[in-house]
Amino acid sequence: MKLYTTGEVAKICKVAVRTVCKWTDHGDLKSFRIPGSQHRRIPHDALIKFLKMKDYPTDGLVGVDGVEMLLVSKDANLADNFRNLNSKSTELNVQIAVNSFDAAICIGDGGIDFIVIDFTIDPHLNIELYKILTSGGRTRKIGLIALVAKSETLPLNLDKFIEVFEKPFDPELLGLRILRHAGVAI
Repeated sequence: MKLYTTGEVAKICKVAVRTVCKWTDHGDLKSFRIPGSQHRRIPHDALIKFLKMKDYPTDGLVGVDGVEMLLVSKDANLADNFRNLNSKSTELNVQIAVNSFDAAICIGDGGIDFIVIDFTIDPHLNIELYKILTSGGRTRKIGLIALVAKSETLPLNLDKFIEVFEKPFDPELLGLRILRHAGVAI
């Protein structure tokens, strides 16, 4: 398990070391003291949970132990459900893109493990995104998951998706399935 010093956490959060010490003293950020010294260590899980609770970015941290997921959807309710899921889970970091351009930026930054594409809202743009992602073997390491409506038929091959969920569905179940595909013990 990765441990962080108060100095490392201060750099991540862009605050003074003393502020981190106050967070740990008040119990906001779980830590432990090294026996025989005043030094504190913050476990990775506790840091991720704290950062999500305080809406700090978790960029660069989740890749150590977590799974990066990108949701491509304009559905505000779905995005809110995944934000709630993101705040509950230390293993799953959810990013949300409302269009193909935002998705391309997130994917270009690297580190995305799974992409969930919502074909129920604005399917034509998301079909274009799917075609771009699946051309040239770009998604060999990225798991694709489709969100579809029960009555809708899409002009694309769903075989390249590791999961296909019909809306409405339980976002927590989808999160668990993603973690299972990533090999995270649940």
